[in-house]
Amino acid sequence: MNLTGEWRDKLATAVERMVFRTYPSSSESMRFAEAALVRYSVNATVPPHTDINPSKRRRALSFVCYLTDGYLGGELVIPGLNHHGIGQRGSLITFPSTELHWATQVTAGDKSVFVGFLESMGMLDNDN
Repeated sequence: MNLTGEWRDKLATAVERMVFRTYPSSSESMRFAEAALVRYSVNATVPPHTDINPSKRRRALSFVCYLTDGYLGGELVIPGLNHHGIGQRGSLITFPSTELHWATQVTAGDKSVFVGFLESMGMLDNDN
């Protein structure tokens, strides 16, 4: 489901602050691009993928902000960063959008996350 309005803006602002606090130089080279609130129920998985494709090539940094606890499974796996785990409610995971990643099957409960992307404001080849 797409997240719009006041809640999206509040979450986006909070995420930007956390990211820019962690990566101070990114505040001048990246901007918040898009985000969504996603809920995964029992048996849901996310297949291996990157967050870059021809129409999303400006994506530089992906994030996952965990909104719930109390579910089992649903681990975020990012092999290139040696990450495999479940985030605690309120935690934020950031990683380059080029990294292959996936989420394992949720086996109990519901997992809700706020996911999104920051994009590069620099010029890319073939930009109009």
